Amino acid sequence: MRDTAYKTNKRVEYFHELISFAHRASKGDRIAVATLAFDPSTPLIDEIVRELTAAAGRGADVILWVDAFSFMSSGIASINISANAPEPFASRLRALEAVRKQGGAYVITNKPTRQLTFSKASRSHIKFAVLNDRVYIGGNNLEKPFARDVVRTGSPRSVLQDHDAQRQLSGKSTLLIDAGVPKQSIILDQALQLIDDAKEWIFMTCQYFPGGRTGQHLATAMRRGVHVALHYSPPSTHGKEAPGHYSYEILQRLQLPSELFTYRLPSSHPKLHAKVLATEQGAMIGSHNYVVQGVRFGTAEIALRSDTPAFSDMLRSAIQRQIET
Repeated sequence: MRDTAYKTNKRVEYFHELISFAHRASKGDRIAVATLAFDPSTPLIDEIVRELTAAAGRGADVILWVDAFSFMSSGIASINISANAPEPFASRLRALEAVRKQGGAYVITNKPTRQLTFSKASRSHIKFAVLNDRVYIGGNNLEKPFARDVVRTGSPRSVLQDHDAQRQLSGKSTLLIDAGVPKQSIILDQALQLIDDAKEWIFMTCQYFPGGRTGQHLATAMRRGVHVALHYSPPSTHGKEAPGHYSYEILQRLQLPSELFTYRLPSSHPKLHAKVLATEQGAMIGSHNYVVQGVRFGTAEIALRSDTPAFSDMLRSAIQRQIET
């Protein structure tokens, strides 16, 4: 059966779909879930893990892929991922071990190789779920052999041998995967090309202001008459990182057209986490913010590109409705 790709509009709907599928799963079914953050102390996540554990016990092929970021303290990390680790890390490991003991598999990717490691360096930001022939994007369709190889090696970068991947799906849809090599990103390259090729409009969402190279490309598009609607969260929504975001935005305002900042969301709005780039020609959606910051660190990312105007229009309309509610 041909794989089909989906993007859920609401995170809770996505979680409940995982729970429902896992509750029914048995021998012959496959479930693969990849995530950066993993916190089973949250009731909904705990329910997901318990259903995945039960599904593995019934013979379903269950794979969990969690980045080591979830086992690190913020900033500089020196955590030893083991049963003797402090809370909440020990509980997270026990949850993963419960899946393994029932016949499933898990991998903690990108474990620190040195005692002191910057927690955001070389992390895997890839997020996806495969439920038999369904693929949920926040990530995209990683076929079973890829997920198994990551379990074996512990790193998407090692599986891809430092090469970013581009895989053609059905029609005009393409799966893009960044291996996590510093200063290398096929996703960012194609995002900037999509911006450069726009002739009528650009719709973009980001959790912070995407300055630097991305901002310059957006500004160039505006100067040639393209309507740019850039929706992003204000610095105030970023907690302890807010001062850095304030400073960065001030510097960018000195370099870029003021119109580029028109669609900044009010501070009363929930933090925006959607990562959408759409034009009248096509669109991209996935885990990448389409900015250079994560690329400098070497962050593994995933995105779906569809060169279909109808998909682009649908995506813009759906996200716009969520922003306005």
